[in-house]
Amino acid sequence: MKNARRRAFRLPLMAAFMTCKRAKDGKTVAHSLDFDLVTVADDEARAFQKLRLAVKTYIEYGLSNNWVEDIVFPAPRDYWEYFLAAKSIQSMEPIQIEDDRMIVVRATIADNEHRQISCPA
Repeated sequence: MKNARRRAFRLPLMAAFMTCKRAKDGKTVAHSLDFDLVTVADDEARAFQKLRLAVKTYIEYGLSNNWVEDIVFPAPRDYWEYFLAAKSIQSMEPIQIEDDRMIVVRATIADNEHRQISCPA
């Protein structure tokens, strides 16, 4: 059996986060588009806090198990289109993974910004 050549993992330079409010209960859904991870909380600050921890833990777990080819798992295209069309995109504190830093940018999708978006979760 040939030795499989492992590809080195490169942390994305930037991570895209997006939030929206669920109509059914008013909770905030935060979505990491680069890793397709979602968290839900009572407010946007807590949703982002939970999402940052989820992303960091997910990447570190993947690295510790040598799953480098499966760590980056982008969200469906529709969510990227909503993110790119957002009226306001802001930078956040970077996420530190080992000796590398990933810049985080966020978009908040307002109710009237994209009528067709259904907030997941």
